[in-house]
Amino acid sequence: MKEVWKIRIQDYDIKLNLFETTFELCYDPLFVIDKDGVFLKVNEAFSRFYGYPLKEVIGKKIDDFYDLKGFSTITAKKAIEKGMKVTEKELTNSNRNIVVTAIPVFGEKNDVAQVVCSIRDITETLNKTSNTREDNHATINQDIHLGLETTLDDIQKEIVVNSQNVKDVFQLGKRVANVDSTVFILGESGVGKNILAHTIHQQSGRSNGPFIEINCGAISETLLESELFGYAPGSFTGAKKDGKKGHIEMAHKGTILLDEVGEMSQSLQVKLLHFLQSKKITRVGSSTPIKVDVRVIAATNRNVEQLVKEGEFREDLYYRLNVVPIYLPPLRERVDDIEPLIMFYLQKYKDLYGINRKISDKALAKLIQYSWPGNVRELQNVVERLVVTTLETTIYPDDLPENILNHANNVLEISSGTVLSRSAEEREAHTIISTYQRYQSTYKAAKALGMSQSTFFRKLRSYEKKYGKVQT
Repeated sequence: MKEVWKIRIQDYDIKLNLFETTFELCYDPLFVIDKDGVFLKVNEAFSRFYGYPLKEVIGKKIDDFYDLKGFSTITAKKAIEKGMKVTEKELTNSNRNIVVTAIPVFGEKNDVAQVVCSIRDITETLNKTSNTREDNHATINQDIHLGLETTLDDIQKEIVVNSQNVKDVFQLGKRVANVDSTVFILGESGVGKNILAHTIHQQSGRSNGPFIEINCGAISETLLESELFGYAPGSFTGAKKDGKKGHIEMAHKGTILLDEVGEMSQSLQVKLLHFLQSKKITRVGSSTPIKVDVRVIAATNRNVEQLVKEGEFREDLYYRLNVVPIYLPPLRERVDDIEPLIMFYLQKYKDLYGINRKISDKALAKLIQYSWPGNVRELQNVVERLVVTTLETTIYPDDLPENILNHANNVLEISSGTVLSRSAEEREAHTIISTYQRYQSTYKAAKALGMSQSTFFRKLRSYEKKYGKVQT
């Protein structure tokens, strides 16, 4: 046993030395931070690229180096916040195009313990491959168009757009991407408003600039002001001696997404309105305005018109934001996307965790029948849970969460003869018709939904006559 232990230790030492060598000899700048953004390790390329000795970096926070030309804290912070790999293309203060990749490393409690980041300068590559801005822009548009036919998997952001209403939304986003009009994205939580915003940015002439996202509902009012507009040196106790840029200023030459803007306090609404009108911001504790070139996209899951009527949201700010309103429908209004999304995330988590899983027709049918109040975010979480917790290779109905089974059972009880309300009837009609279109067989579709073929056929003919065929 002792000999085995020695071999394991020796093997570990070899792997550790190999990692250290690879880390140090890597041509690209690399750094490792902890969950609080403190530098734990940087390689020689980092030191060489930025001109900072290693001893002056280790132990300090990445925020202390934000003004360093070519260095970005945005991507690393996103990886900490989201707990997933993030890759961002950014334009630095020195007009260098860099790609930053941040990969979280999880601790024993399954929370982010560290983040490993790499930086690649692609300025020369872009200069060689893009002769004109127009050619580069056309290439971006082509890539996005191809992505919309299946999924948008750009920078770890995924959305399936099979439903025509969602295709229409992204086509509208594509049309407005080439102008700087303010876009107001409306929709329930979890529908992918940030994905649409990122897509608009990627298709715009600002795609080489930063894309900054801030959740206005997740930060306290006092902190949100300094996060948005920054602060001057010595503005308050604990402030950095050199002051700090806000998110709006950080998004210069790029795009800022103000998510959950409906949660913003009235005092901050006034300051945001002033920025939208003047394109200037004033840091907290300063009286000097700063001109900023930023494209603004706002998003909310609240009924802003109702908030205006109730006096909770300024009417003038609402009209300033609502230049191009885009409504992103919930998953229950884009039923044609549910099965492709399930299969997409099933494959994603199979690959991620190295687990072989498939889903039975009956389990799939019950997932399709579910209303998904949490939208795509809920669906993604459910599929991941099924992949990692199901004991057998095949996912069966009994493996599904109880709330989904209860919903599916209610649908089947309704289909057995109970009088339907109009909304329930429409949901069943859509389920019946779309299931038939998927299987192209009344026998297979009826089996998937757990009803007799004769009952399914009767309902199919009745619903097609009343509602028409579902568009695919």
